[in-house]
Amino acid sequence: MAANLRVSLEKGETERLKEFKSMWTELVGNVHKMLEGFRAAHEEMAANLRASLAKGETERLKEFKPWWDAIEKEVAELLEKFTKEHAAMAEELKKALAKGETERLKEFKPWWSNIEKEIRDLLEAFKTEREKMAANWQALTATMAKKRSGTPVVSAGAEVKTVDEAVAEKGRGKKEAGKTKARESN
Repeated sequence: MAANLRVSLEKGETERLKEFKSMWTELVGNVHKMLEGFRAAHEEMAANLRASLAKGETERLKEFKPWWDAIEKEVAELLEKFTKEHAAMAEELKKALAKGETERLKEFKPWWSNIEKEIRDLLEAFKTEREKMAANWQALTATMAKKRSGTPVVSAGAEVKTVDEAVAEKGRGKKEAGKTKARESN
């Protein structure tokens, strides 16, 4: 293919121009023939139209009337057929929708019941969690209020000691402190 291209290019510009000129002449000739055919067809249509117009208005109306009546009749029949088919289709759709609605309701009820149950369960879980959080919050606010008021916060079952007693206990040694701790846990 490359060799053919090289040979073709080597022929020279003059040969390519000759080939192009002959191709161009042929193309122009074809276009002229086509235009001549269009012109002839146009002249023929114009002649037919002139002849038809020359017949006169009344004659054209006589030819046109049966054709127009046939079109009106056909359109009326098509409209009547369409109306009947449309009514039948509408009735079938109504029946299908009515039947479909009962079936959709049958499918919807269990689905909706399941959703309601899940919502109730979630709400109950949220209620329980909220109650726990409220109790924790109340305990926290009470503790914070006691700390702010300066009263010592003591958990149930803890032994309350004065500072002097605590220092004295620390001085007794680790043995004594161990015994005190054992007593507190009981």
